[in-house]
Amino acid sequence: MDEPKTFSLIRPTLETPYHIDFDWWKEHDNNWHVFLISCLCAEHQAAFQNQVEGNLIDWVDPITAEIRQVDGIQTTLMNHCVKEPGFLTANT
Repeated sequence: MDEPKTFSLIRPTLETPYHIDFDWWKEHDNNWHVFLISCLCAEHQAAFQNQVEGNLIDWVDPITAEIRQVDGIQTTLMNHCVKEPGFLTANT
């Protein structure tokens, strides 16, 4: 007999933290990078339109000051574009 599924009593809000597994996207969707660019704000879409896929930038962790190389488009999306007004709509 299957065990019943448990449901969370917490309703997600705009403040609910989510994790996007970019490694899964890389393995399962050849166009994941194109999708990321389409999510950027207009300013950064123009800035990244000619970037090579996988272009790495140095990123400084604000808590530990550790410097790591990260995907520039992904980092820009997560640290700037998602904070723009209108990024989340009723259809996203």
